[in-house]
Amino acid sequence: MPSRRRFRRPSDSIWNRPIPVVSGLDLFLFVPLLLSVTVATPVHGATFESAALWPAAEVEAFTPRVAQAGWSRQLLGDAWSAVVIAHTDLYDRFPYVEQRSFMVVSDPAWNRLLTGEERGGLRAFDGAGTTCGPLSAPRGLAVDALDHVYVCDTDNDRIVVLRAHTEFAEISLEPLFVIDDLREPHAVAHSDGGTPFQPEDDRLYVAETGRNCVAAYRLGDRSATCFARVGELGSGAGSFAGPTAIALRREEGTVTHDLYVADAHNRRIVHLRDDGDRLTWVGAEQHGLGVVATLEADAWGNLHAVSPQSGRITRLNGALESVASLPAAMAHPRSLHLVNEVVTDHRSGARYLQFTPRAIATDEWTGDGGITLWNLGLELSATVDESGRLRLDLSDAAEVTVRGSGGTPLLELRLEAGGHRFALPRREDGQEIDPSELSVVARSRYEGGVSVSTRVMPVESGGLSLLGAMPNPLRDGTEIRLEGVAPGMRPEVRIHDVGGRLIRVLDAEPTGVGRVTIHWDGRDQRGHPVGSGLYLYRVTVGADERSGRLVVMR
Repeated sequence: MPSRRRFRRPSDSIWNRPIPVVSGLDLFLFVPLLLSVTVATPVHGATFESAALWPAAEVEAFTPRVAQAGWSRQLLGDAWSAVVIAHTDLYDRFPYVEQRSFMVVSDPAWNRLLTGEERGGLRAFDGAGTTCGPLSAPRGLAVDALDHVYVCDTDNDRIVVLRAHTEFAEISLEPLFVIDDLREPHAVAHSDGGTPFQPEDDRLYVAETGRNCVAAYRLGDRSATCFARVGELGSGAGSFAGPTAIALRREEGTVTHDLYVADAHNRRIVHLRDDGDRLTWVGAEQHGLGVVATLEADAWGNLHAVSPQSGRITRLNGALESVASLPAAMAHPRSLHLVNEVVTDHRSGARYLQFTPRAIATDEWTGDGGITLWNLGLELSATVDESGRLRLDLSDAAEVTVRGSGGTPLLELRLEAGGHRFALPRREDGQEIDPSELSVVARSRYEGGVSVSTRVMPVESGGLSLLGAMPNPLRDGTEIRLEGVAPGMRPEVRIHDVGGRLIRVLDAEPTGVGRVTIHWDGRDQRGHPVGSGLYLYRVTVGADERSGRLVVMR
């Protein structure tokens, strides 16, 4: 992956810059939207790590409080969905690597889209005076590798298809056509058919909340043709009760036609398949995530479910099992968008789409809620279960190496997110290796992603295995997970600051053999929230002890 261009500190503070005005556009602020930041190494074992949108101004997130402090105005009525158009150009001479990242945000409260680039300004597009006409409560967004933006113009019962023109630090939106045979579209997903720069096989899928169905379209240059719809009001197979989110599942190196739809009031995720000329109902899986506002798929079949009511973003693996979550980091999150880059190598003429370990999230536009940037890390735990098998738990797809004493590689594995069990490796003489000699290194499959490592933790019958804490880093709470607790035993967790001062003692009721989860609300013994920083915790069950660390971000 090419080295990323770092943000250069401006000569004057962004707070003191004048607000320019451009004829025909509402250019009302200068915002260095830093979407091409250098990816920092996440805290060990952290799936989501907060990154600063504007490092030079020491601004972690773009919120009403930041807007009011810097420009004495709100700037947004609401922030519903955000997507990024990212380009990387490689040259054989200066500037060698050039990166540009443009953000598009839907604002249903003020009936418009906002667009911006880190060196330019944040502009407003409301459709007035254009061929598409005024927007009304735009919500869900999607983008493709050809810089098309697909907008759920919800209250106008249509999809608006725009072409984004980007040059230097400027972005403008050109209406191409509308799809107007819809009813309250809330979410949209685009398929490039495995050929991101050849639009002939592109398709579009729309969650029609007002019609309780999903519609599928073949895309043309200036039109779209509906070839299938599935759904009606109900709770059984073939029915929806408020489809609010949709994602096209990806699998690295393959073309898939599997769709996942959040069926809001039925509290389930529905699996559909595009069979070429129709949509087939494959199945449905109940979940406890509440209303899901957004589903976002990554390159390896994982889904990210955004739940505004619970303030949670949850990563689900290909089996729709929860493997990581970001709870309580936001008040009412609306969307998560995984940032992909179009890379153009002018030296060879090659052009390709690259998945990046970055995500943009939108929260309710309140005092401290708004738009945030997250680096995507990796959680790893390695234990030996009571049957003597090696168990690896991963929060994302990874290349995994199991090493013996001296660092000798014993197993090379390519794993998806979730739990995996393997027979312990053996020595050359056929004898099993002592698990205490083993360590595991997991490397994210994102280009430029992180690596994490851990020792293998043996679990004897009735012994203790610490599976780590989720989420970590945390804002308002986390769950410490244990395995192998004997019947009648009472686990105790003692949390200390880095100076060794006891902060909190937690315990759990006696339990049967199996996994135990202990919740910490991020408060001390007096009920006061602890400050940001590193904390250490020690788990004791009888004579067994395990320890770990937590990072609190306020």
